[in-house]
Amino acid sequence: MNLFLLKTYRKKLIDDRSLTDTLSFQLKGRVERYIRIFFSTITEAILLCAVVYLLCVGLLYLSYIMWTIYQQTIVGQNFLIIFPEKALAINEVMNQNYWVFSKDMTLTAFLVSIGISAACWFLHIGPYFYLSLGFFSKLFFWGTTMTIMVAYIICRTLGFSSLELIVIVCAIPTMAMFMSCFSYTERLTPDLMEVLMITKKLVYRQSPRKS
Repeated sequence: MNLFLLKTYRKKLIDDRSLTDTLSFQLKGRVERYIRIFFSTITEAILLCAVVYLLCVGLLYLSYIMWTIYQQTIVGQNFLIIFPEKALAINEVMNQNYWVFSKDMTLTAFLVSIGISAACWFLHIGPYFYLSLGFFSKLFFWGTTMTIMVAYIICRTLGFSSLELIVIVCAIPTMAMFMSCFSYTERLTPDLMEVLMITKKLVYRQSPRKS
């Protein structure tokens, strides 16, 4: 009887050790794969931000030139007289350092898009409220929502007087990046159920075995 119990106990130890080794191998493989995807995604994100940043710089500089020329025309001078508040709001934007302002817009748009999209995938609502939408629905629902959030942050940070104008300006980097940010976070963000499953496995692995 004792011999039988000893064999049973040894078999259980072997089975537990095999299960632990299997879980360790699976977790190690996941971690290595995640690290590769992480650095690849970071590289893509940096390139995207650089391209959008240069796009914003170019468009702001072009807008500055066009606004300067427009003010010299008869129509432009009448606009300054008839709509002084709007002219003041435009001058607030045009008088910004377009290198610094473009950086602020690009980083804010990227961080807002990354944060919201990561929350969607983590809470497992991305498949229902993002993937199920068409291209123009994504632009209207997610693009507009994120643009307003980015514009509000920029207005509060830099003290602009016209939120409506800043919404138009911030639409450029936000619309250019938010879909890519959803793609990045889809690769990197585990959903809540996956986190709970991994946690359960780790707890089982660390818990003491009963004989």
